[in-house]
Amino acid sequence: MKVTPASRLTLRPLVIHEKRKHYIVEEPASGEFYEMPQVCIDAIERIRAGETLEEAEGELKQAYPDEEVDMLAFADQLLELELVAEVDGASVGATVPAAESRRADSSRREEGAAGGGAGALGRLLFHRRLLPVYALLAAANVLLFVLVPALRPHYRDPAVFPSMTANTLLWLALTLGILLFHEWGHLLAVRAEGLSSRLGIGHRLFLVVFEMDMTGVWRLPARRRYVPFLGGLCFDMLLLFAIQTVRLFWGEAFPLADNILGAAVYAILLTVFYQALFYMKTDLYYVIENATGVYNLMETSRSWLARRLRRAGAGEVIFEGEERIVRRYAWFYLAGVALSLLIGLFYLLPVLVYMVAVSVPKLAEPPGSLGFWDAVVFLAELVLMGALLLYSWTRGRAEARHGRDRAA
Repeated sequence: MKVTPASRLTLRPLVIHEKRKHYIVEEPASGEFYEMPQVCIDAIERIRAGETLEEAEGELKQAYPDEEVDMLAFADQLLELELVAEVDGASVGATVPAAESRRADSSRREEGAAGGGAGALGRLLFHRRLLPVYALLAAANVLLFVLVPALRPHYRDPAVFPSMTANTLLWLALTLGILLFHEWGHLLAVRAEGLSSRLGIGHRLFLVVFEMDMTGVWRLPARRRYVPFLGGLCFDMLLLFAIQTVRLFWGEAFPLADNILGAAVYAILLTVFYQALFYMKTDLYYVIENATGVYNLMETSRSWLARRLRRAGAGEVIFEGEERIVRRYAWFYLAGVALSLLIGLFYLLPVLVYMVAVSVPKLAEPPGSLGFWDAVVFLAELVLMGALLLYSWTRGRAEARHGRDRAA
């Protein structure tokens, strides 16, 4: 649909949230959020007032003489984001009734989130008077590791059984259960605010992850977003303390259970370490993003680093006053990359080397023995996992290179 300087746009219903530095524009029908500076908000208000693009551009150039104002380009962006309902009276994209239906569905989900059992439980577990308890649990966990050497993680902890195949199945079950418990913490924290959320599944680096859709959290004031972002880590600390307490008092009486719980501790700590990988959008990343008010912090930091390394490619826009924050976060970004290497070398690789060292001699056993087939299955699993990771990595590199080529 052609847009001209004389065009008048009718926008879909939008909710504008004023934040610390810029604005968050919410499109309730889709649940999408967009960060925009003041000049864009003024442009939206002029469009809403019925001005033509040409009229709005003239007024904005007078109001913002130092800004580059191009209302035709802005209108194209709004169309691309599907925020425009009509251009010169002609409908664009989805019909208004369809949008209203989606918005009503979203409203019903959030009403259910606020009034359901999960909402009540979330308000109980994340009451402001209970929040210091989670910090105390984190401190207690560190203290237990310092004072009780037997509770410290060891690379042999994931090898609970003589069978490495059984150990991989146990590890899979433990990690999936721990990840679900982590995301349940996010879900309850979000529901405590009366917002809806959805659980998805994906992968990050060498981990399968469950991902909670928490886009609705951006409707909240900045100070109320921290608990939803940290809800998963709060539950990690709760689970870790419970396991450590059980091991401390009853571990010697039930050695098999103690060994399984030791493997669980190893998996929980991996989940916690993962949150500090700042080159991915982890829980702690969102905490820092919220604290700084720079809502594309990772992308802008990556672009800043790319420019420093003289790499070609389209960069993210850095708003005025944000470059210092972006520059500092870039070092967090690099530290996250270094930490992931350290985790791989000193936390995961020793486990892998130990399990391979136990499995390889079993290949010399008779082909019909359980030990032989245990080694074959385990080593085949490793080859398959390595192939999948290599495929995922090469595909990601190819997509990034394709994106840079298109941008160029």
